[in-house]
Amino acid sequence: MVGHRFLLPAGSSLSGSYLEVRRIGGYPNSIAFACLYQYIEQFVEEGNSTLKGHFLRLLEPIKGESDQIATFYRSFQANVDCKLLLSAQFFIGLTDATLRLIQRMNLLMNTDYQAVETLIVLAQELHCRGQVIFLSPNSFETRRKINFGLSGPELVTIAANSELYLLYDYIAKDSFFLPECRCLSLKYHIFADLQRASRSYACTIAQLAAHNIACSRCSRPHTKSDLERLLCSSNDHFTLQTDQLKCSHTSEDWGVLCMMCEFEMCGVCFVAQALTAKGPFCAKCKTPYDLQVPSVLSRHSYEWAKRCFKIAMGNRHLEFNEKKQALEQRLIVPSRNSVIPFHSFSLPQKSRSEFHSYFPPAPQHVQAKREPEGMFLLRKCKNCTLLVNYSLCSMGCYCIACAVGNIYSSIDLQKKCFGCNEFIDSFLKEYMDCKGCRQVVKGLDMAYVCLRCKYTICELCFVTLEGRIPLCSTTQVPHHLNILAKLKSLEKRLGRSGSLPVSSYSS
Repeated sequence: MVGHRFLLPAGSSLSGSYLEVRRIGGYPNSIAFACLYQYIEQFVEEGNSTLKGHFLRLLEPIKGESDQIATFYRSFQANVDCKLLLSAQFFIGLTDATLRLIQRMNLLMNTDYQAVETLIVLAQELHCRGQVIFLSPNSFETRRKINFGLSGPELVTIAANSELYLLYDYIAKDSFFLPECRCLSLKYHIFADLQRASRSYACTIAQLAAHNIACSRCSRPHTKSDLERLLCSSNDHFTLQTDQLKCSHTSEDWGVLCMMCEFEMCGVCFVAQALTAKGPFCAKCKTPYDLQVPSVLSRHSYEWAKRCFKIAMGNRHLEFNEKKQALEQRLIVPSRNSVIPFHSFSLPQKSRSEFHSYFPPAPQHVQAKREPEGMFLLRKCKNCTLLVNYSLCSMGCYCIACAVGNIYSSIDLQKKCFGCNEFIDSFLKEYMDCKGCRQVVKGLDMAYVCLRCKYTICELCFVTLEGRIPLCSTTQVPHHLNILAKLKSLEKRLGRSGSLPVSSYSS
């Protein structure tokens, strides 16, 4: 029922947001099992005790209803690793627990609506969010998406057709392989090279080794010993330095110093861990090192890892965000108006309600009084000329209110900073309340957002209101937007997709 994780098909539209995929069962009968499986997999790989606590509380009322569930429950009270998920005992225990939870909570899964309602209930109990991506028949192309859950990290992504798949924006530890050349590789990249060389004919390991399949990083051929470990060994598990401070890699491997405690991290572990659910944390002081990763990947020629890292960092989860926010607080200088170096992930991940807490900056003369001259490096927004406290780009070109306004100022969403041309699309993944329909919508589906007056309107409501959005309540000027052009563009796009009401489309 549960398949192995494999690389998402490169031609799929989902390959820009996810790295790996796993078959999990049939739709819709297995959707509750799929949700719980990926939730467990996440907190086991991430080592997140908070998420594990939520899961154990969910099981508490049913833990004594069968021997299988009792054993399953006890297995999580110890420090578990990913090997647990491969055992038959785990599969039997989770299957039994899922069925009893469905009965106890009166959950139904006969239709699409009931399946999503089941996920909403589970997400509320587990304090997480997720989405169901309904696929086009016989493909990994998106037909429509439905989000569930309103709080917590986005942990669960389920692709549904006649079968269910789990989508991952990080790489499993078991997907890594370290050949004798000591270059970190992905197993399925080597499998693909072997298949191309053998032309899909059956070959012995000696025959495969004779093809001299080269490492993509250093061009040294993989040895017969490499292929034996890759194809035959069930004990070849990749270990990270955070699991044991002395990893299994040799002393000849290059290392990277932590920017906070100067602990020397194994370079192979440094790259691998940045791509897993754990995220880029120092093995000693747990400081996030995501700022170091891009330069390290370039310097050590890990070209394949650059795309993986970009996707893996697109949706960092609860524990990473908490530690990243705590680090930023430690690095902040005493004055609230001075700034630290900006980067594309410097804005702490906010819940949908927290975005409504942004207030317009204080008047410039008030800011000037607070900041002693010559004491700190100040940056001024290129648009409103006020001091930049938070920015969406690493250069701090615009204050966050102007940066968000720039994103929505044109027909198409502007995903790059107007000043430095850096991608600033992380904001588009946040959730906000539409002022028109009162639904919770992702920033990606908003027609306009103004953080100064807290006005947010989704695309459908924007068309329904014929673009009549109010003046900005803080400056008493229209919002910076070509309303007529955007209105025509949205009418055409929503009309083609069938999302536009008939009355609006016919007019």
